[in-house]
Amino acid sequence: MQFKSASPSVKYLPRFKRSRLVAQAYIDTYDDASTRELYDRLLKQRHDIEQAFGGELLWSRMDGHRRISHRRRLPYDVNVEDRDAWPALWEWLVLTMGRLANAVNPVLNRY
Repeated sequence: MQFKSASPSVKYLPRFKRSRLVAQAYIDTYDDASTRELYDRLLKQRHDIEQAFGGELLWSRMDGHRRISHRRRLPYDVNVEDRDAWPALWEWLVLTMGRLANAVNPVLNRY
């Protein structure tokens, strides 16, 4: 599953990290300097992005890495083997990734 981005350098991706479900905007221009520049542009618009999203996001500049992300975690641990929980997890993921894309894309369109 992937939501359309206004920039080829930003991808909206789901991720399981340990027992956490994460919806993230993944920034990678394949160049460290321009990735950081794009991240910094978005960070300057943090208030507008989070307001449009409807809540706070976790912002990670990840110095020492080429890739950068900002993301939202499901607020509780999940067990991916619990098939009964899948519909609720899927619903949260789709809605959250849609909100993330809708909040970030207008800012990307300005550049």
